[in-house]
Amino acid sequence: MLLENARESTIMSERPKFIRPLLDERKLLLERIKAIEVLLSQYGVSVDSASETDSEKETVRLMPRRVHLRRSGSTTDEILDVVRELLAKADTPVKPSTLVTQLSDGGVKVGGTRPLATLSAMLSNSDEFISMPRRQGWILASRETEFRNADPDLFEEEDV
Repeated sequence: MLLENARESTIMSERPKFIRPLLDERKLLLERIKAIEVLLSQYGVSVDSASETDSEKETVRLMPRRVHLRRSGSTTDEILDVVRELLAKADTPVKPSTLVTQLSDGGVKVGGTRPLATLSAMLSNSDEFISMPRRQGWILASRETEFRNADPDLFEEEDV
């Protein structure tokens, strides 16, 4: 029995040669995991992991956070608020290009690679604005009756 315990301790102290490369590889992988976690955190993904020393039980749980990367443009609400004010003062429908210019002059930036298309999409997705026929421009939906009474021809569709 004593001889058997001595033999086991000798075997345990003498590691096979392939263990060192495995330990080195494990260390390298842990360094890579840390680098990946840093990169993921920069993109708003939190990483929870178990102890690095307990590799069998290591778990990585990715939970995407709702991160809105703020670009240099103003928010949709800010843009629509200013457009509401501009259209409330307008006597005629206002073209999107004029709105983008007026917004820009007022310090409100419409983002996107095509600000004109971005603004038109914002207005189209809101029930508060009406796009007039024949590309005349935009009006407030709340002023539709006022514009109809002033000039019924504004709402006439062009014959094709």
